[in-house]
Amino acid sequence: MPLKIKDSCIVTGSKLIENDYYTEYFENKRKDINHFLKDIVGRETRYICDPNFENTLTMGSKAADDVFKKKWVKR
Repeated sequence: MPLKIKDSCIVTGSKLIENDYYTEYFENKRKDINHFLKDIVGRETRYICDPNFENTLTMGSKAADDVFKKKWVKR
């Protein structure tokens, strides 16, 4: 019996990081990534997992819960 994916959900990490974090990290290695982050990627901030509370298992579980709520909870 084939499995059919009916819906999906995106879950992002809860920790908000600005480009300064990465800029400073790479400046210490004498590499300039400002052009890449601003012009190529085009984002000033990004969400990452908080390693104290999130991992692929917890985020996958949250995504599955969100899909179930979206599909089977009547509004």
